[in-house]
Amino acid sequence: MRYRSTILIAVLTVLLSSPTSTNGQPKLKPPIVLDVNAYPDLTVKVTGSQEVLFGDTKQDGTLSIDITNALTYKPPLLFGSEASPVTLRITLPYEKTLSQVGMTGADSGFNCNTYGNNVLCTGGTIRAGGQAHISLSVTGGYPSPVQCSVLAPVTAEVDPTQNEVDRTNNTATTYVLVVFTGIDGKPCDHG
Repeated sequence: MRYRSTILIAVLTVLLSSPTSTNGQPKLKPPIVLDVNAYPDLTVKVTGSQEVLFGDTKQDGTLSIDITNALTYKPPLLFGSEASPVTLRITLPYEKTLSQVGMTGADSGFNCNTYGNNVLCTGGTIRAGGQAHISLSVTGGYPSPVQCSVLAPVTAEVDPTQNEVDRTNNTATTYVLVVFTGIDGKPCDHG
């Protein structure tokens, strides 16, 4: 009985909150239907836990990469589909500026491996309207002989290996400022 009353309350709430026509009767909106035979639409976002890392002390930070498989709304339908297999490439700058020290987590079936100073995550599956999250530990370079700072770019690029609604939002870049306190008189060799 509780289940039926919850549905009734939800229907009444929709009816009462719906705009009314000129004769005072509620206008009912058509139901939203999800078409899962459409293409996926992946977007990627990369953020750092800290905007500044100190390279001389090899200070650690965390990079967070969020991949969303967005739904496309064309009234009254929502379009989308599962994206699989999804590949993610994380490109770090010059090793003496910012280097990867470990993975702290990957969900949605991603398996991540390090190649040089870059990371490749493969095998991900993201449902329509879903999200995946990958975390990566990085450290701020090596000691420097000179005081300097480097704005280190980190780029994440996602590829669903299938047709997609919009590929222009498959790459994202963030910047981490790496500061070296060093000894004056020698050139900065980070960057």
